[in-house]
Amino acid sequence: MKKILCYFLVAAAYICSAKSIELKNVKTAAESSDFKCMKGASCVIEEQAKALWLKLSFSKKKYSLAYYYIPRSDFEYYGEKKPGSALINMAAPENIWTGYDSLNFDYINPSKQEIKIKFWVLDRGSIASFCDFNEMVKVLLTAETPDADPKYLQMGEVAVTLKPGKGKASVKLTEDILTVDNRRVLDLSDVRAIAFRGTGKEDVLFVNNIRLEGASASAGSFPGPVFRVVCPKTEKGYSDTYAVICPFCGEKSHKIDGSNKEPVFSPKGLHINAGTAESYAPRGGGGNDQTENQTDVLEVSHYDDSFWENRIQFFFDLTGKLRPGTKIAKAELRLCVKSEPGKAFYPVFQLYSVPERFKSDGKKKPIWNNQPPVEKLLFVSGVYEGADFPRWFCFDVKNYLKEKLRQSAVFQLRAAISASTYTNPHPLGHYTFFDDGSTDASKKPCLYIERE
Repeated sequence: MKKILCYFLVAAAYICSAKSIELKNVKTAAESSDFKCMKGASCVIEEQAKALWLKLSFSKKKYSLAYYYIPRSDFEYYGEKKPGSALINMAAPENIWTGYDSLNFDYINPSKQEIKIKFWVLDRGSIASFCDFNEMVKVLLTAETPDADPKYLQMGEVAVTLKPGKGKASVKLTEDILTVDNRRVLDLSDVRAIAFRGTGKEDVLFVNNIRLEGASASAGSFPGPVFRVVCPKTEKGYSDTYAVICPFCGEKSHKIDGSNKEPVFSPKGLHINAGTAESYAPRGGGGNDQTENQTDVLEVSHYDDSFWENRIQFFFDLTGKLRPGTKIAKAELRLCVKSEPGKAFYPVFQLYSVPERFKSDGKKKPIWNNQPPVEKLLFVSGVYEGADFPRWFCFDVKNYLKEKLRQSAVFQLRAAISASTYTNPHPLGHYTFFDDGSTDASKKPCLYIERE
């Protein structure tokens, strides 16, 4: 009896904490236009089993597929008002799949044999997600043999087998999903699109009720800090109490503690220089391909609806630095700006932790096409005026280091544009260069830790 009661309580707890979110549920015939097709694939709405279903037909051509953009918030346009050019990466990610156990969809396989399809997921790391899929589509439309340029195959791919008749298909999100070229683990922190791809046969499939499901009630909310400042207009939070301007509404910061230009390095504090600090991007200024290279400087940048995106990965060796039971009073990643930005504002900075297994070993260097997924959002900055130079930026990582004893710490720094730069981020502020310490070791990226 006790066992039965225990099982009941566990099941009840699961039901109470479980979470499901609908990505796409076909309700009207007009919704077939939400899906775009290529290479002989087609999408129509048909009635099956007294309900409307999305009918997908695939051709024998390579990359015959139907894709669907997951809706994002509508932000005001900037620059030229091109269709689909709304802001796509503000100071907070959207379409977060982190924490969900699986993506599921209902299907009807009308044939008497199993059908195999490929399920694609485009995340923020896929270069295809920068240009509304257009660049990738253009390349794949002409690609039969040889394969398309690998940088256009940077979306996650999972093989799914569908039995005859009606059923539910599931794509596990708790296991690593590799990109088509097997070089990168998909990043679930900001998903852009999904696609159903044929496998070289003329197959027909009915799909509906595409959804995310997970056991945790926190699924879909990126693990992160309790923000110290909350914008009363947007109700979005950021971590930086030193910022002059709110990144979300563009007005004076809602809470300012004071200046943080020159951080104090106490002799009693632990000062750990970065073992590696490496920057990478999909393309460089002017559009030259950089997906297989590292940049020459420590640059972080972002420019919405564009391929201009530089990120930096930092690795710190903590072996023997922190003993078990050490109480941490302060821990910051500290970066010194290398040169005056020449812009009205600095961009918004987002600091993420990276799973330790993705640390750089000095041989396999992080580049755009093999960059690691992120683990937690640790810090979101406010906005600083570009005239505020010289200066350091200090990102609080105390809670991250207090979680457990670590042998290494790996961070990724990204940028986002702010409300202050919506009208035109290019002249107003979308990049920053940090000092790598090559000429002045005191300005090298470092972890600064004070123990209680």
